[in-house]
Amino acid sequence: MGINMDNKEIDIIGDEIAVTTRNMLLNLAPGVGPMVREVIECRERIIQKRINYFVLGFEAFLKSVDPACIDKEYIKCEDYNDLFYSILQRVITTKSEDKIKRFQKILINEAVCPYTSDFKETFLDLALRINEDQIRVLSYYRNLRKELKETNQGEQSPEVLEKIRSAWAATCLGLDYALLKFYNQDLISKSLLSDDGMGRLSTGAYEIVEISAFGLEFLEFIEGSSEMKTHLPTLT
Repeated sequence: MGINMDNKEIDIIGDEIAVTTRNMLLNLAPGVGPMVREVIECRERIIQKRINYFVLGFEAFLKSVDPACIDKEYIKCEDYNDLFYSILQRVITTKSEDKIKRFQKILINEAVCPYTSDFKETFLDLALRINEDQIRVLSYYRNLRKELKETNQGEQSPEVLEKIRSAWAATCLGLDYALLKFYNQDLISKSLLSDDGMGRLSTGAYEIVEISAFGLEFLEFIEGSSEMKTHLPTLT
């Protein structure tokens, strides 16, 4: 009969094996040991510093939220604890303050209004892998999509074609055109954008794109619902 272990137990065992292996290597190479030990200890200090920064910022923001807005039952449950642990694993791998604040916001969003999705882990990976400019790019295309939908403008009209071209988007976002096309390519590869012009509007690749349904859901996950935003202070 096999032994069933959850992921946390496996991680703990993995950590113990890593520590044991490290100590064995240090003992086998006494001449190199002090240098290796210093590198490892430095890394451990960095990790602890990132955890402290994340937790203190999260705690400060929680105190600024109306207690009535917090779903107290949910934050005690296993799902929220799993999310916290999962986010913490990603926090220790980045030195970007923007990304750490992004993860704090996600955790706050979940405490106020739990988000139901099968893609939470995928969204957390994406939140770690893309930068703030790419978030701005996604928001731009989302807002443009909403604008076109509200005005009922046809996609073939010259005015609309000009707005949805990457050159126009680059100007609006204050980004270099080549950099925006690179961002478009990267976001398309992650299924957050889709190439809407290739072979249809006589344009090249990554020239005319639109936000995907997956991209819309990702933004909703990291930003929170519009109703929730009205009850929460800004995370700075």
